[in-house]
Amino acid sequence: MKKALLDTNVVLDFALAREKFLDNVIKILLLVAEKKVTVYVSASSITDIYYILSKAESTAKALSFIRELVEITEIATVDKMVVQTALAYNLKILKMLYN
Repeated sequence: MKKALLDTNVVLDFALAREKFLDNVIKILLLVAEKKVTVYVSASSITDIYYILSKAESTAKALSFIRELVEITEIATVDKMVVQTALAYNLKILKMLYN
């Protein structure tokens, strides 16, 4: 199964229904529903998404969205060793959106 890391802005495109990018995000979520891709968000993205949604919408909507997000995604933890390993192997983060 393929894996994809969703950037904070990609998640916010969906949460805030940003029309310009919404179709692409929906395509990714359909792949998740079809179990063709496992989607990750970084742990730090969760707090950023919560903050922005709570300001743009409401605290209740932000909490509800985060609960649902955590149900359909994996949380990618990144520490110094992960970054150093990625740099050592010259890995690129898979981005399915905006290609």
